[in-house]
Amino acid sequence: MMMIRIVLLSLLIPSVLAIYTLEEAHGLSDFLRGGDKRLIREIPHPGSFLRTGTFCEVLDTLIATLKESKDPKAKYHAAEAITTCLIHRPRNQDTAGMNPDFHQVVVDYLREEPHVAAEVIWAATDNNNINLSGFIEQGAVEELFRTMQYYEFSVAAMWSAAALMNMSTSYCGSGEPCTWKWNEKDRLKTTHEITVDGLVARLHISGLDGIWDLLLDQVCSSVAFESIHGVVMPSTAMKLMDAPSLVPWAMSGLIKSLALRKQSHKYLEVTVPCLCILSKSDDSLERRNAWEALYFLGREGSCHTEDARVGVCIDMPFKSKDGAKCSDLMTREDCKAHPWDKESDLSSKEACCVCGGGDELANAFVQAPDDDL
Repeated sequence: MMMIRIVLLSLLIPSVLAIYTLEEAHGLSDFLRGGDKRLIREIPHPGSFLRTGTFCEVLDTLIATLKESKDPKAKYHAAEAITTCLIHRPRNQDTAGMNPDFHQVVVDYLREEPHVAAEVIWAATDNNNINLSGFIEQGAVEELFRTMQYYEFSVAAMWSAAALMNMSTSYCGSGEPCTWKWNEKDRLKTTHEITVDGLVARLHISGLDGIWDLLLDQVCSSVAFESIHGVVMPSTAMKLMDAPSLVPWAMSGLIKSLALRKQSHKYLEVTVPCLCILSKSDDSLERRNAWEALYFLGREGSCHTEDARVGVCIDMPFKSKDGAKCSDLMTREDCKAHPWDKESDLSSKEACCVCGGGDELANAFVQAPDDDL
């Protein structure tokens, strides 16, 4: 027991008071992870969660290491330790956010190790006003977007999209993302008080030149079916894995957040076919984000398939004069009762799968892309 205390003390007190050495940063990062080897840590890990509640009082030293160290590997492990300290730890998020160097240092680090820095931002902006405003002010939105463009179909693009997803999510009093429902005026509303509002980030992201084409391109890059050889599943991926199949869950999560603005729907409609297939994924992260994105786009119930590995029929946008959508039509008699869209010449027979229409999409993107990036 005495030896363990000595080892922990050596990890928590840097040999040079200002910053950690490579050995110290690496040792602290491994210690804080507590044996958690997952790539995407959405659910707390018992060993890590216990340690981050006690041994993260060194956040300022870790941030100083990220800022001042001349050793790239020491900076890498310092950034990883910062991420681990922030995941599921609101007090640690606040501590980091109140450090005057934190936001700028992490944004600068995006240009050196984009996948590590983007993960820091993802962890820091999960339901946290201090870090949301701090990273927006320091230009994180633009830098994350540039990372998604330059490192497309990679784990760096995945973490950048995940960071933007958290920044553009609105959180309510429960500490969870707000629950949104469509109201009688055809608008998404939440009945709870918004405590962290991602609206500013959503507006900022929506104004980026090329964002809509990028989202379409990368959300359609792959889908995680266990039966497809070589596909890396996001929910079970291990640390250091990198594959195109890791990207769509984060892109669909970003689409979900942006879809809270109804003005974005005309740009995001083109992603519906890929979201339909992703909503049938064997991976829980992909399936959840894609389904919620479809709901926020008002397209829930638009995907019809017996086997998404083969293809889907997708309802076109349709609403009859009395407000019926394709998803409300169950029989051919329903189709006859609601024959025309209220704003166009589109008929239910043309628009709705159950009526014999819709778009038939052969599933051309379920095969695993080349994962040797």
